[in-house]
Amino acid sequence: MSLTRPIVRPILRPILRSVFEPDGGKGGGGAPKPVDLFVIVGQSNAEGRGDSAESPSAPNGRFWDGSALVPLADPVGGALTGSMWPSFSNEWFSRTGRMSAFVEAAHGGTALLPDQAGSNWSPSGTLRGDAVSAALSAISAVSQSGDFSLGNVYFIWAQGETDAENAVAEADYEAALEALAAYFKAQVPQMETMGVVQTGRHRDQPYYVGFAAVRKAQDDACLNSPNLTMVYRGTHSFWASNPSRMKDLLHYNQDGLNLAGKCSAIGLAAGGATVPPAPTLVAATAYPDPAHNSKSSRTIPHAVAVGAGSLVVIVVNARPDSVTTQPIPTVTFKGVSVPLVAEAGAAGGTGNGYARLAVYMLGEDAYGGPLSGESGDIVVSVSGASVARMIDVCAIDCAGSPIADFIGIFNPVPANASSGASLSTSNAPGLWLTVAASTAAGAAPLTATMTGATEVMDHGHVNAGGTRTVQVAVGHSSEPISVNRSVTVDWGSLCETIGVMTVVLRGKVAGE
Repeated sequence: MSLTRPIVRPILRPILRSVFEPDGGKGGGGAPKPVDLFVIVGQSNAEGRGDSAESPSAPNGRFWDGSALVPLADPVGGALTGSMWPSFSNEWFSRTGRMSAFVEAAHGGTALLPDQAGSNWSPSGTLRGDAVSAALSAISAVSQSGDFSLGNVYFIWAQGETDAENAVAEADYEAALEALAAYFKAQVPQMETMGVVQTGRHRDQPYYVGFAAVRKAQDDACLNSPNLTMVYRGTHSFWASNPSRMKDLLHYNQDGLNLAGKCSAIGLAAGGATVPPAPTLVAATAYPDPAHNSKSSRTIPHAVAVGAGSLVVIVVNARPDSVTTQPIPTVTFKGVSVPLVAEAGAAGGTGNGYARLAVYMLGEDAYGGPLSGESGDIVVSVSGASVARMIDVCAIDCAGSPIADFIGIFNPVPANASSGASLSTSNAPGLWLTVAASTAAGAAPLTATMTGATEVMDHGHVNAGGTRTVQVAVGHSSEPISVNRSVTVDWGSLCETIGVMTVVLRGKVAGE
């Protein structure tokens, strides 16, 4: 079943092209200009914690400050400096030709549940009533203005971080969100729909499941309620972007806010955000290191598969025994730098047999042209004195230009175990790439068994003295939308160290 619910009601009234003019918008005494009103509700990312210096100007936007419609400019309302709303305003005008005005009624750190008195969005809380009062006040002001006429009215919801951290049940959040949208519609009949900017994620592993549950609840609520429309799902990948679109563990930086604003306007104007398909794996090729020795680089001839639009390079390199530091390798293809997506280490307390896992991805934009059928060298380089004992490489050729949507790392220190699971959560169809490495004392490589993915590589190394092993496994799978899933790797005996990393790649949505 598609997550995009058809909008049977007209989402936009007839489009009228307009621009703000010095006389207040009447065009030298002409008819009042129509303006669409957006009531912003939610918590801190709805307000904005960005940088106003990086926020665009918004000549076709207005802000209701409680007494007048003033030019829209960051900081908007409760934004510390920058928000997503100037970017939203610009894209809305580009898509619809209509001016926009904003009522900022969001409050940082606020929850939807439980239902209790105080500053929250529950029926017993104060925020929903405050938002309605602000919306009605702005509607009245616009309607009575000689400069503007009221167009469409929308609520925009960007919230869920607090409920995710509190591990609110998925079904409870879904029901509460549907009830909140119904309340706004009943109190503000002019509301066309409440658009939902889906909650992102928290980087700390204990919060993975809670944030995934909230995102799934938001998807289901938008599917089931006539008053809700999902407008953007991409915030989940902000922290995995390179460079990151996160200011800290929870808040979007201005680059993220600008993108969220733009894409949310695109999604709302289109009647709802689409679900991008999972990227297609065209080819997967393992390049195990043929000999373990001291080396500072490895050069591998590689032909990108015909039909591929991106190249993912997975690298596992092990340092020599007793070496305690090892830089993250750099990777190039045909001399072009391949950006790092994620890295982790399988590290123990002894400093022996350390292995580093890293995933790199090159798209056609960074490459400077089509990648399909390109042949050249993949060069992996380890700088500094701590040369690698081995460098295993796996090349994944993908169709399109995917985005890293999720990175999960399981890295116990020390392990003293024989299995590890990389917890993975996502709310979009994705191509899952899992890489695992283990170190152990012994003269024979271990066998790694990967469950939940198709193995591309399962390769073992023994050091020159025959006393220590490193085992590398790489696998892939294409998955539909899911809330919680694990890829498990088991080894034949106890390992000193274990590292497992999963990177989920998703397709792009409009505007990204």
